Amino acid sequence: MSCNRKVFVPSSGEASSAAEALQEQASASDIMHHLNQAAARNVFVDGGDVLQVGGEMYVGLSERSSPQGAAYLAAAFAGQPGVSQVAALPVAHLHQQQGSLHLKSLATCVGNDTLAVPDSEVRAARPLAPLPHHPPCHPLQIGQQLLDTLLQFSQKYSAWESAVPGAELQRSHHTARGGALLHVLPIPASEWAASNAVLANGTLIVRSKEECPLAFALYEQYVATVGAARGVHQLLSVPASQVALVDGALTCSSIILHDDQQEGKA
Repeated sequence: MSCNRKVFVPSSGEASSAAEALQEQASASDIMHHLNQAAARNVFVDGGDVLQVGGEMYVGLSERSSPQGAAYLAAAFAGQPGVSQVAALPVAHLHQQQGSLHLKSLATCVGNDTLAVPDSEVRAARPLAPLPHHPPCHPLQIGQQLLDTLLQFSQKYSAWESAVPGAELQRSHHTARGGALLHVLPIPASEWAASNAVLANGTLIVRSKEECPLAFALYEQYVATVGAARGVHQLLSVPASQVALVDGALTCSSIILHDDQQEGKA
């Protein structure tokens, strides 16, 4: 994770990924001014669980990202321009329902104040038993459950609406407090993995049309109609079926460096 030429090289909760942190630190030292590496016990954050949108960072708590890691990340970026807060999101129950691995398996930033989320029913045939500190799981839309959770912790957003007319979530959501509007691109249920996309320098990188035709058509509509207003100027599709076979995604294959000169630099 990076912001204003400061990079945070975390330790992952996945033991097989331990060597990656050392490689990332060596690479980052050549291009970034400051390094901050977490090595304490139980302090781990996986980059796939860190979502940045509208100046806020959200850490999806999972087997690979701990509350201690989220707190360490918040301290690492405290006072950094462009980061108003770092919040930990309890989303493990959503992963249990959807079969997803990381927060960015379910949502990614696809424009200014805009998220792509899956508009899909939970896969479980019946409600699952609640996890500790979580309410019982009901068959609501996965994307809507995630948005409900995000709005509870956001200091900026108080409501969401569809980013593209005619591509509506089953319901929009508004809270009583005032705040900014979060735009949402609801990805079709059958292609929910296409919620994972990469935005860099005005280019939105998404799964190929051959792999996710419905989602690709929605992304095309989004870029053509409101993309410029959201800071998106072109669409680039890439195949990712082989990466997906090992639980990988487009964000797993990308490193976006945010600095004080450019919003996103790939």
